[in-house]
Amino acid sequence: MRLPIPPPSRGDGFLARKPGYVKAFFSGFADLAIEQDGDEQDGLNRYLRSAGTANDRKILLRGRTWGTYSDGRGSLAMFELVEAMRALRQDGQRVGVLAFRRADNLEVPMEEADRARLVAADNALQNRLGDIDMADRILYAAILYRRYVVVVLAGYSHTSTVPYASTDPYFMSYLPMGQVVTSQMPTFTIGVRTGGGEYWTAGTGGGKARSVEAGNLFVMGTKIDATIRIERLTASPPARGPATAP
Repeated sequence: MRLPIPPPSRGDGFLARKPGYVKAFFSGFADLAIEQDGDEQDGLNRYLRSAGTANDRKILLRGRTWGTYSDGRGSLAMFELVEAMRALRQDGQRVGVLAFRRADNLEVPMEEADRARLVAADNALQNRLGDIDMADRILYAAILYRRYVVVVLAGYSHTSTVPYASTDPYFMSYLPMGQVVTSQMPTFTIGVRTGGGEYWTAGTGGGKARSVEAGNLFVMGTKIDATIRIERLTASPPARGPATAP
């Protein structure tokens, strides 16, 4: 079983706009795993079965994760990749899309004032548990669908196959998803090198993308089996459109 872990697609939807590339990459039995909350799974399943009409898209984009365009998960490029998978499925390809973040749909009657303020240790624990949970969902999918190749699309630190060498409490207990997955079964990891540009990342706000310098978009020491170079990164607009972006 191989679990290729590629980097994010170029922000302008480079992969999604090249149907031949997508068809070749996901030929045969394949599951695309994207960094969306588990409570988006039903919506993704429905969209893959749909005709892809404007109303089908509207229903899909109601999901909460599609509002997080400021870190790329709700970008137009991400939607176009899902749409490309839907088109492949309509053509008879055996493909699926897995939302591999934990579901966060617990409803508790609580006022905002009741929320405890998170400290650094809380964030570190939350980060650690999040990556372990993501690895569990990916491994479970790989075991359950043994004839399928699981293609994991994830960002920078999550795909690292080595722990952080840091004295920062936020990172000291951090066990990356990539490290957990590769410790359990064989993987093939594709890293990205870029000539620079702009991209969305966690913590980006105000509708403004961050700039990135030329170099590697993976943690040093990570097991990299192949690399691709994207000359310039461009940040994709939100899938919901400017009028509905937060």
